Amino acid sequence: MAIEGSDVRALAGGFENPFRALQALPGVTATDELGSRIAVRGGAPDQNLTVMDGIEIHNPFRLVIPSEDLAMVGLASTFNADTIETFELFPSAFDVRYGDRLSSLLVVKNREGSEAEAFQGSSFVSAADANVILEGRLPRLAGSWLVSARRSHLDLLAERVVGLTPPSFQDVHARVSWRTRARQRISLLGLAGRERTRPGNPDEADAGHSAKTLNDLVALTFESSAGRRGLSRTVASFSQFADSLDAYERSLDNSRGANTPASISTGGLLAYQLSRDIEVRDVAVRQQFVFTPTSAHTLDLGLEVHALDTRWAWKISGDRSLHQANGSSIRLGAGLPDVLDSSRHSYRAGTWVQDRWQVTPRLTLQPGIRVDHSSLTGQSTVSPRMSATLNLANPWRLDAALRVHSQSPGYEKMLQSDYFIDLSPANAIDLRSERAVHAVGGLQREFGGGLSARVDVYYKRFSDLLVGRLETDQQRSARLAGYDVPATLWSSVPGRAEVTTSPLNAGTGQAYGVEGYVGYAGGGAAAPITGWAAYSFGRARRTAYGVTHPFDYDRRHALSMATTIRMGPRFDLSVTGRWATGLPRTPVRGVRLALVRDDGDQDGDGNADEFLPQRDALGDPVFQPDLGDVSNINSARLPHFARLDARLTYRPSWSGDRWAFYLDLVNLLNAKNVVKIDSALVFDPTSNRPGIIERAEDKGIPFFPSFGIRFWF
Repeated sequence: MAIEGSDVRALAGGFENPFRALQALPGVTATDELGSRIAVRGGAPDQNLTVMDGIEIHNPFRLVIPSEDLAMVGLASTFNADTIETFELFPSAFDVRYGDRLSSLLVVKNREGSEAEAFQGSSFVSAADANVILEGRLPRLAGSWLVSARRSHLDLLAERVVGLTPPSFQDVHARVSWRTRARQRISLLGLAGRERTRPGNPDEADAGHSAKTLNDLVALTFESSAGRRGLSRTVASFSQFADSLDAYERSLDNSRGANTPASISTGGLLAYQLSRDIEVRDVAVRQQFVFTPTSAHTLDLGLEVHALDTRWAWKISGDRSLHQANGSSIRLGAGLPDVLDSSRHSYRAGTWVQDRWQVTPRLTLQPGIRVDHSSLTGQSTVSPRMSATLNLANPWRLDAALRVHSQSPGYEKMLQSDYFIDLSPANAIDLRSERAVHAVGGLQREFGGGLSARVDVYYKRFSDLLVGRLETDQQRSARLAGYDVPATLWSSVPGRAEVTTSPLNAGTGQAYGVEGYVGYAGGGAAAPITGWAAYSFGRARRTAYGVTHPFDYDRRHALSMATTIRMGPRFDLSVTGRWATGLPRTPVRGVRLALVRDDGDQDGDGNADEFLPQRDALGDPVFQPDLGDVSNINSARLPHFARLDARLTYRPSWSGDRWAFYLDLVNLLNAKNVVKIDSALVFDPTSNRPGIIERAEDKGIPFFPSFGIRFWF
């Protein structure tokens, strides 16, 4: 599934963000309505590989800011829609040229600078950011140059008007391409991005954060013919990502309190403080050769090597999330250690060979094999892959593939993960690469006149998935021994084993589904409507700790559509609509006793290395939601999701087609999408602990207008 840069720019409600355009495609699920992360056909976000011009991109997002429970939301994309040529998603069974991911592949191809003039450009301004593109042909050389720069500007306005300091980012993208001779090219690419959130006044706020983020990339590409039938492509790159975050929260929550009407009405105090640093540095080389020894065979073989330096470090104090049933959740899960500083120097390498064999004019086979090695596991994995394309009676086409994939452990992948596992040398012992088998089939027909249709079926089987191991009996007993709790409250202390961050290859899973897609490319002025519609049915499940439950982003049914109507030479109307069944969630199963560390030996027993019941101002014990054991994970669902966006674009006649103005209407019908089910305590006069109920809480995007202005010069 390929998207052009112009499609990204035209999508209603897409905010010029390629990942938001992907979220409208079949089989793609947004992990949250605000952010850019995606789950594809039952795969987790960290199982998606993103490659730009042959370079692995570890952090494809901008404005990665914390929301509730430190959920990281990427509001923007690393990729500039104005410099993208194509944005192609392979949702399953990608070929052997790419590896070390289990689920999907996203290939981004940046365009070259225009050689039409020595100097030209364009500028774009929206409600959130501004973008300038300068480009032209190289002086006295065969080639082109391109420079783009973006900056968000909400922080400048908000700081002056209302004294707020929202997050900001700025980045620069530069590219030079030189054709040194026929069939030979040298390209130099550079990216530099900076993000920052300045803290507000902690004395006047219940929550806040400050963050600094650095994203840098430099890459050199050399492409050359190798004889009359060969092509060589070499890419050498260096990338680095560094993120420093300080966050705190002090708030009252009515799902936490003592079993008294006064305590329940005021809520219990929740407070945490976090200081976290993440670093990823990657020096990589990729070499690819393509040969055509005969008219029936095209051989593709290559090698890639990554030398990685990665680090995760944090200090956490105070409460942990009340909404995460899995203790290894990166969103302040109860199993995260209070202090961590883990660094790993590692390398991974992959080599491949593939043959595109034209067996007959109608039948094409593509057998291949890939071998990957990771120094973190000391293991080499072999991944055979096969695909076939059969052109049936014109215009029908049948595609099928059966391919094996592997993914090695690494801190660089946790930038998009929902769960954290500690890969410190003492923990990462006897780990193996995760594995997946993909089987896909597709039937496609071109009807003529720009109309096409496609039906796909897929199956994915996952094995050796990394999960945080459960506490051993010894660890559980030691934890319970550190609780100084009266006998009358002991039944409210969870005695079950909890999930830790120590890694274990103990997870399996499967995903399968059917997708249908109909697209219409239009036929010029006689057919001013273009667009597509899609339907997806899918099921995805995971098994761990002896329990099988729905995958976090298991979405059974989804409908989507996007259309653009050309209303004369000056106006375009674009509409994007989405409807989908709700994602899984973990329901509350009761209440549990809230515990706090006995700092300063509050009970005077001479032991400060223990946990006591938390008590309110009147000395009554405080309770909080109990999410049950691992069998309760994802046992309920959110309500369905629906949203309709519209965009009206105007190109004035006086501009010579150099200006364009648009008005975006996001969530046009103001749908009240429930993105979270909250809980609240209720007084129980018959018990020593309160009851608890659940209620829907609307935190989806409301209706709001946005705008954009584009100028070419």
